[in-house]
Amino acid sequence: ADYRRLIGEPLVTAKERTGRRDGYVYEEIRQRVNELIPFETAASDGYKIYTTVDTALQAVAEKSLKRRLAEAEKHPDFRHPKEGQTNQTYAEYVASLPKDREAKVPAPKYLQGAILVIDNHTGGIVAMAGGRDFDHSVYNRATLSKRAPGTAFLPLTYTAAFEKEFFPGSPLKDREIDNKFVGVGGVSGILGEWGTESAENTYDGLIPARDALVEGKIAASARLGRKIGPERVKDLAARAGIETELQDLPRMFLGESEVKMTEMCRAYSMFANGGIRPAEIFVVEKLVDAKGNVIFQRKREEPVRVVDQITAFQTHSCLKEVLTRGTGARAVSEFGLLDKTAAGK
Repeated sequence: ADYRRLIGEPLVTAKERTGRRDGYVYEEIRQRVNELIPFETAASDGYKIYTTVDTALQAVAEKSLKRRLAEAEKHPDFRHPKEGQTNQTYAEYVASLPKDREAKVPAPKYLQGAILVIDNHTGGIVAMAGGRDFDHSVYNRATLSKRAPGTAFLPLTYTAAFEKEFFPGSPLKDREIDNKFVGVGGVSGILGEWGTESAENTYDGLIPARDALVEGKIAASARLGRKIGPERVKDLAARAGIETELQDLPRMFLGESEVKMTEMCRAYSMFANGGIRPAEIFVVEKLVDAKGNVIFQRKREEPVRVVDQITAFQTHSCLKEVLTRGTGARAVSEFGLLDKTAAGK
């Protein structure tokens, strides 16, 4: 009966759901494809491009970035240009540009951010957002910007320590430290006086290295860095895939050297992989021409061993606790993270 009913109905094709073909992730794909084949050929010859992007997660990432930055702008002490205010000025400016010549459109001044999600095992980009609005600013902050990661760098300092004489139970001194020994934010005063440690008087004396990492104790972490020295941390960071030259200064222990988000993602992957990381981060898997010929197939490169499994496990175990009782506890308590194997900083 269903067959007889359906066979009598006209055949209607579903609307093509391609989504937008601009944006940070599509521009990244376009640039990588243009490295493989000429732009004119790619635009006209009917190629199929196989990527690592999860379109559903991509949409979530873009919405999440916009939502969180909009929330930051609503803070009563936010004194900078806001997206809504800038949008009107920006749109008016673009509309006023002479139509008979090209004019350089200035980048908007409102708050920006970036998201990069990779597959820890392969290095494939799963989702990417290089800013709030590609139409306003095509600059991809996820791949091009260099920023100081701050305490997100601490797992690398602790991993360098765990490789040899330290382990998560090693005692560290959590007391005030003169900023002249580290030089973060200045060369005088107490380290952390502009952060939460001094403001809340949360020094705890002698604490395990695990607690210092989980709770982001910068005074204790600075002391740990000084004990192992900058060369060990720089060497570990280079093996982890951070190609940017790090400052040869003690404040490097606390993440004051500017690095790329791609470098940090690649470095963090070693904690999920038992001490190994992907050789590179990529987005294009395969290119097929109109006749079905595979003209490009990414070769699986051997992963890079950064540290041994025991060292990676020690840091990973600390970073799991970051999301339950440490600086990232809101991930579980407020934002509903259910993955008990997740780790982060």
